[in-house]
Amino acid sequence: MYSKLLKSGFDRTYEGFVCRDAFGKLITPNYVSDHFKIMIKKYGLRKLRFHDLRHSCASLLLANGESMKAIQDWLGHSTFNVTANFYSHLDYSSRISSAETIARVLGDDDDENEENEKIAGSV
Repeated sequence: MYSKLLKSGFDRTYEGFVCRDAFGKLITPNYVSDHFKIMIKKYGLRKLRFHDLRHSCASLLLANGESMKAIQDWLGHSTFNVTANFYSHLDYSSRISSAETIARVLGDDDDENEENEKIAGSV
C-alpha cells in the first residue's frame, strides 16, 4: 500500500523482508523494544521486557518436552552449556522422572513401603 503511495520514495532494498516500516526500511531492534514498552503500557499488561519473551519461549519449550539441545538451536546459543546454565533449573519434570527412575531401580515400591510400615507399627 505505502509502496504505491510513495512510489520512488519507498525503499525497495529490503523487498521480501517481514520487519519493515511504512517507508520500506528495516525495523531496528531498538524500535521493537521501545514500542513493545509502549504496547505493554497501552494495554495495561504487567511490566515485561521484550527480551523476557525469549525466556518465556525457552521455558515453555522445556516444560513441553523439548530437549535442551533443540532449545539451544532455537535460541541461537553458541553452546549447549549456555542454554543449560540458564534453563536447567526449570526442568522440574525431568527431576521427577529421575527420582522415579531411581526409586524404581532401587526397588522403592510404594505398596511395599506401606506394608513395611504396617509391619513395623505392629511390632
